Amino acid sequence: MKSIPAMLSAYLCLPISLLIPAAVHAAGAESDLRCFVGTSPQKTKLEMMRYSDDAHGWTGGYVKYGKNKPPIAIVYVSSKTLDQPEGRPAYFESTWVEVATSDVTGKYVVGSQGANVYSLEYVSRKSDKKYSFDETVERNSTDDGCKW
Repeated sequence: MKSIPAMLSAYLCLPISLLIPAAVHAAGAESDLRCFVGTSPQKTKLEMMRYSDDAHGWTGGYVKYGKNKPPIAIVYVSSKTLDQPEGRPAYFESTWVEVATSDVTGKYVVGSQGANVYSLEYVSRKSDKKYSFDETVERNSTDDGCKW
């Protein structure tokens, strides 16, 4: 299996607008906008947009910090089932890597069950420091960004 940097080498030199294929906007493609606020003490605002297109085998997205910051590409790495309660959706943990300045700069671990996101953790590759975020209801359901 290729390493993550090898898998991402084709993406590292592309602007984020080129990483989101036109097929994402076609029928059958899905998008998922989530808005998060860092847990105390930092209260950092984070917008996460995830796209998937099963017909084309593509999954990706971006994160954006605060109101006016540029988006940073994220690439889906893996998902694992942590719990499968009877009669309820499975609890999944998915991992995404952040690609900025032509390098993998961190990873996001998202814990979700059905449509609910219960946890988001960011781990900086440089410092190995972890940051936790809580989902907020301050969001725009039309997928054009978080309302801060």
